[in-house]
Amino acid sequence: MSKRVYCTYFDERYLSRALALHHSLQRHAPGSRLWVLCLNEPTYLALKALDLPDLVLRRLADFEAADPELAATRSSRSPIEYYFTCSPALLLHVLDREPDAEWVTYLDSDLYFYASPEPIYEEIQQAAVAITPH
Repeated sequence: MSKRVYCTYFDERYLSRALALHHSLQRHAPGSRLWVLCLNEPTYLALKALDLPDLVLRRLADFEAADPELAATRSSRSPIEYYFTCSPALLLHVLDREPDAEWVTYLDSDLYFYASPEPIYEEIQQAAVAITPH
């Protein structure tokens, strides 16, 4: 199996859903690394305290410091619009830091895996990018 890396973002309102996502991913794709952009400090502190395996945490401030162009858009967008703006930047951020990953996949934080994601990768194996309906 190829190296799969996943990423998502959320604040404390989605913490329980994101923990379920992480649990389901570890159950059906053991060892998969999940990068989390913590959209506020309470989220970061809660996840840091849990010290979960294969979870890579990023504070929003550190993420923005690494991408000043992205950070500059924050004042011209509503919070939800800004979060959506972070999606492609998060993928690039993870790609830059996971050079041996064959696939980096963004996941909404309220997803839950009931089976292995491998059939999806088999279907899109020739694609450089794949987007699924919400």
